[in-house]
Amino acid sequence: MECLPGITPKVLGERLAALQDRGLVARAEGRHGYMLTRRGSTLLGVLDQLELWARYAPPA
Repeated sequence: MECLPGITPKVLGERLAALQDRGLVARAEGRHGYMLTRRGSTLLGVLDQLELWARYAPPA
């Protein structure tokens, strides 16, 4: 949870469960953690573009 300061374990669990229900992440086998599913991986291009927009878009 170091990557998400301020998020509670309860909220993190709820968010991960929702992403799992949508088929975007799956529990990683043999260790604690999650990984993107094939369906979740289809969002990488969109998320990359969103990150670029958030970093470089002029302020409103």
